[in-house]
Amino acid sequence: MKPVNWPSQQVAERAYLTAPLLFLLRPVYRLFLFGDAMKFDDEKELENLIIESHNKNGVCPVSDCGYDSFEQQANLKGYGTIDILGVSGINDYDGIYLSITIYELKNRNITEKDVSQISRYYRGFLKHLEDHYEINGFDSDGNGKGNNLNITVQGILVGSGYDGGDVCYLVDAIPWLSCYHFSIGINGVKFDLSGGWHSKNEADGRYIIGGIDIEDIIKYCGAVQDKENAEKELVNA
Repeated sequence: MKPVNWPSQQVAERAYLTAPLLFLLRPVYRLFLFGDAMKFDDEKELENLIIESHNKNGVCPVSDCGYDSFEQQANLKGYGTIDILGVSGINDYDGIYLSITIYELKNRNITEKDVSQISRYYRGFLKHLEDHYEINGFDSDGNGKGNNLNITVQGILVGSGYDGGDVCYLVDAIPWLSCYHFSIGINGVKFDLSGGWHSKNEADGRYIIGGIDIEDIIKYCGAVQDKENAEKELVNA
């Protein structure tokens, strides 16, 4: 992912970031004032960076996606306020296709509570679409279809990392949700997609779980299928 420069409206107060030599002093500056080395002062700072970069370049620096509408602090009545809401649409020969992305931003590590928060927004959005646009339900990937309307709803969490525990597995197990981790370096801010988490102590080779040999079960199912196919061939012969 290409590093993103700081928003222009913050150049005056963060002029030291524009010069490589002075940027190197950022960790010292932050450790002295805030107790951490390379983080945003607050979520609003991160939010403004993403919004201005999209407005300037036509692409969100997190996901590399461009949106027709990219708005801050979108109120989802009854469910809360979404940090950033991205919406795009096209009118194709077989109907209208609408893509909706919910962005939840954190200037710290992501916790399980944050996953619950964006899930609340996601469910609230789906309920609104089902009730008002006659969408006949959504699949696990966030895809729904109604009268001449195809909608995809996705969620993106942004933070400095994961706050330990099993949150990394939780995010990986949710098809409609992606997570990006930001890092601040000498060239600006970088966003990297997180995924593919696994335990370093996982089984290697033949996988036996709680006394159950998965490989034997697969072989048995394959043998049963082969036997059924052979019997069908004899009948049809």
